Amino acid sequence: MTTFNNRDNLTIKNAIALIAVIVLFSVGFAFISYYQTHYRMDAIVIGVEDNKVLVEDNTNNLWEFEGDGYTLNEMVQVTFWTKGTDTTREDDEIIRVKKLDKSF
Repeated sequence: MTTFNNRDNLTIKNAIALIAVIVLFSVGFAFISYYQTHYRMDAIVIGVEDNKVLVEDNTNNLWEFEGDGYTLNEMVQVTFWTKGTDTTREDDEIIRVKKLDKSF
């Protein structure tokens, strides 16, 4: 019969704990990175032509994206990617648009 001494068990437990900490930090950094480079903003649809939708956000910036089924004065929530440039919005990219229940 093979027996393990307490020292071997302690080493295995330490290795598992170390791996768990590394995984948690890796996942945490991924979430932090996402939230530093993505943001959401509410906007109102001010123009629809063919499949081009023009919206105005709450800071009076105009954005255009392709989409179907949008109507004038409809409220949407737009998710942007900063592309890593925090000092300017001119190069931000719309990655998702969600229709909101409220409208003007």
